[in-house]
Amino acid sequence: MAAYRLQCNGNWHYHHARKHTKICEILQLDILEMTSDRMMKTIEPDIPYQVSLAGREEWALGEPQYMRKGITWYTDGSKTPQGVGAGIHGVRPRLEVCLGMGKLATVFQAEVAALRECVRLNVDRGYRGRTIFVNSDSRAALLALASHSYTSKLVWDCHKALKELAEYNKVILTWVPGHEGIQGNEGADKCAKAGAATPFIGPEPVCGVAYNQVREA
Repeated sequence: MAAYRLQCNGNWHYHHARKHTKICEILQLDILEMTSDRMMKTIEPDIPYQVSLAGREEWALGEPQYMRKGITWYTDGSKTPQGVGAGIHGVRPRLEVCLGMGKLATVFQAEVAALRECVRLNVDRGYRGRTIFVNSDSRAALLALASHSYTSKLVWDCHKALKELAEYNKVILTWVPGHEGIQGNEGADKCAKAGAATPFIGPEPVCGVAYNQVREA
């Protein structure tokens, strides 16, 4: 794994005369030859958006009342035998997006990709001076975005998109409990499953091989 980390960071060089450079040749795994999602660790002290991991009690009566005054989205990721998908469900505005992500992406990558595409959608809509809520049932994805330390290209891209959106808006990422009948979350789950069932046309992996996939190979 040390060799793979060096390779991803651009610090691994193949010199056939050296024994250590034989490691990646010995590991004849297709996954090692695929584009990686891993990048050199980047520290980002400035996070201009909010990440809320409030408990289930906040959602006991459904969507919190304060969200109804803002633009509100729900995102989700799904992995099925058919493939991997990301879903975006807009409550205000009413809009749904289903994204197919092939078969190699992880659920975590699908969750982050859904967040990223939702944020990009908001950037493209040109909002200014608005409060924008993006709700996800993936604590792992939200914690990765709030960590200030990034080693995933996908998470880093999502963070950069969030910074762009937050330049002119108040952006709040909120954890929502999954599979508890919350309408917006159920809508996002449905979209993600539809995305997973959509044939993906193009090269894979869509967003690079996750580091954990290499560890498990």
